[in-house]
Amino acid sequence: MRLLARLEDWLARRGGRVGRLAEQARDVRGRAEDDRVAIVAAGLAFYVLLSLIPAVVATVAVYSLVRGPADLFRRIESWTTSFPDEVQRLVAGQLLEIAGLTGGRVGVSLLVSILATFWASSKASRAVMSSLNIAYRVDDDRRGARRRGIAVAVAVAAIILAVMGLALVDTGAANAGSWWKTASRLLFWPLVVLAQAAASALAYRYAPNRDPDDPHPVLPGTIVSSAVFVVASGALGLYVSLTDIGRAYGALGAFVGGGLWLLAISWGLLIGGYMNDVANDAGDERDGQDDASGSRVTAGPEG
Repeated sequence: MRLLARLEDWLARRGGRVGRLAEQARDVRGRAEDDRVAIVAAGLAFYVLLSLIPAVVATVAVYSLVRGPADLFRRIESWTTSFPDEVQRLVAGQLLEIAGLTGGRVGVSLLVSILATFWASSKASRAVMSSLNIAYRVDDDRRGARRRGIAVAVAVAAIILAVMGLALVDTGAANAGSWWKTASRLLFWPLVVLAQAAASALAYRYAPNRDPDDPHPVLPGTIVSSAVFVVASGALGLYVSLTDIGRAYGALGAFVGGGLWLLAISWGLLIGGYMNDVANDAGDERDGQDDASGSRVTAGPEG
């Protein structure tokens, strides 16, 4: 930690763009340590993990209106082969149980529990809102009904987009030849990273209790969040390939692996929020200095 601090000080003294970036990185690290960002990220990952299963159930229930759950399971099982093994096992295990439902039971599940699953899956959205409020140093004075409404709307939108994406890929696979399979495999990770970057940017724009019309920066945090997403996915895949996590944790191995993945992604999302806030403060400071310089030039010399 001392070596990192010395490196930041050395880069900051060099001035220029590198110096400004080093100074901003030092501010981000200081704020993150003060806010115990690791603990906040762990809480966020926990709520996302709890909301994962209701979100999967809701997605399968809606999609089953058009396709059978067994067919959906076969599709998702082939698509998730690029995910880390433990995350793939976690999702596939739940889909196996859902795919075993008969058509009538799925219909009843859809009618009876769809609103409940939307409600439960919105916990992750509320956790993101609360966590980013900490990163942006703002109090959430939005009314409870409004906060819940935003969280549910985000969860519903995410599930609808997932269903639309599944339907689009399914339709393309049915009407195309082997080139579609090859293209989908080549473009899978780029599209996943692009979707993650878009989701991060929208979260930075609308989740914190800030005026969405206020043009505060979201690009620095989006870059950081996407980079952490890629590194975390690769690192977890490497870790699982080198160790036997199932032997260490038994039946909980999938949840532990998935939890570690979500923890890293949550940490990256929060660090990105700190980056955006620090960049916004730096921009305000430069604007203030420019205004002061402009005022002195306009006033001119006295005499």
